[in-house]
Formats: sequence, C-alpha cells, structure tokens
Amino acid sequence: MTSAVLGKVSPMGLYYTGQDHYKKRDDDDQTLLAFTRDLGELFEQYVGRHLCLLPGAEVHSEIVYGRNGEKSIDWIVVLPGLVLLVEAKAFRPTADLRLGPQQTFPKELNTKLGKAIGKQIPNTAKLIRERHPKSAHVPDDRPMFGIVVTTERYHLVKSSGLRPAAGPCGTWPENGP
Repeated sequence: MTSAVLGKVSPMGLYYTGQDHYKKRDDDDQTLLAFTRDLGELFEQYVGRHLCLLPGAEVHSEIVYGRNGEKSIDWIVVLPGLVLLVEAKAFRPTADLRLGPQQTFPKELNTKLGKAIGKQIPNTAKLIRERHPKSAHVPDDRPMFGIVVTTERYHLVKSSGLRPAAGPCGTWPENGP
C-alpha cells in the first residue's frame, strides 16, 4: 500500500497522473505543457528545499543577469570546501535513453541534459569566476562542481559503454569551470 501511495505523490507519479488527466480531456497541448512546466517549477523548489537542509550550506537561488534577463542555474550551494552548482530538470528519459546504446542515444541525451551540462552550468561558473556584479555574493576561491538533478534516474548515463556517446563524465567543456 505504501509504495502505491508514494508512486502517486512522487514527481514521476504526478507527471503520469497529470498526463493521464489532460489526455483524457479534450484540452489542447498547451494545457499539458503548462502542467509540465508547473511541475518542473515545483520540482526545482523541492530540490532547493532539500539543499537548504545541508549542514553549513549557504543556498542561493538562480541569478538573473544581463540585458536580456539571462538566468544562471537554479541553485548555488556554498559550502566550506566548495561551491556546488545545481540545475534541476524535470525531464524523463525517453525510451531511446532507457534502452541503452544506440544511434539516437547522443541526440536524446543532448536534448534532455545538454543545455544544463553544456551551457547553464559552465555559464554560471564563468559568471562567478569573472566576478560578475550579480554573482559577487558567491565566493570564487574554492573548487566548483556542477550537477544536474532529475526527477527520474538516467540509469545508463554513466556506464562505460555510453561514455563515448555522452561525453566524458565528470569533465567540463573547455570553457567550463
């Protein structure tokens, strides 16, 4: 009984419940998109609340900077020995990602996580390292690491057979931190 309830109230369970609800109605796709966007924002806040539970952590929400209102990653966690850059993504792995190595794997992985790994985390690290005025409250004197937190596991993403397709795990693009 408990696992059935937890399956319904988890982010993944809520996604499927909402998807079923909006597909049964004659709503347009915009309603489903609004639901998934709202679920993503709630997941982002959920991640932030949990980060605030880390002992000794100073947690900052995203930074809005630039003339066009560009945004950093979702959460910046300052710890005594490092700065952790956290991006929350409410994406689910597609069937192609769950099935493992195949021709579409790199494209699917890039579609789901590429922006976070290749753009958002490195751009935020650059803002901090270059002492942008909006990020001046974040120390730049310690190691910086970035992670992407997802609502559902990407089980195979770190397996040795997929590393060539996904790019080197644990390394940054050339212009990253």
